[in-house]
Amino acid sequence: PLSPCSPFHVENAVRNLLSQSVCSKEDIKAVVKSYADVAKETQKEVIEQASLAQSSKNVVESVVRKMDADKVEREKRRTNVVVLSAPKPNKDSSSEEKQKEDKNFCTSVLGIPSKDIKVCWRAGKADESNPD
Repeated sequence: PLSPCSPFHVENAVRNLLSQSVCSKEDIKAVVKSYADVAKETQKEVIEQASLAQSSKNVVESVVRKMDADKVEREKRRTNVVVLSAPKPNKDSSSEEKQKEDKNFCTSVLGIPSKDIKVCWRAGKADESNPD
């Protein structure tokens, strides 16, 4: 049989049990994060990762553009020909006549078809002290 208990004894027993098993609001806040806090940190991580991915993508695109530009420049220079010790044109000739003489030299001596020659250029300066 159950013995009768006073409300005071029951209340004290409940308080003792609750104080041992229940934490304060401050303890709960220290341990448990709200959904908003978790979402905010997750959102920050996602934004940081997206920012890194975008900057990496920009770097890759920049490198690819530079490589493409370099490839185009190399292709342009692929058919360049440098001729050393080519005969010097007459000093009194105009620049157009000198280019024509250089083009004739390339076609007749080197055997390059005239249609394949786009431009002839002379590198360096004319040496005034050496007439040859």
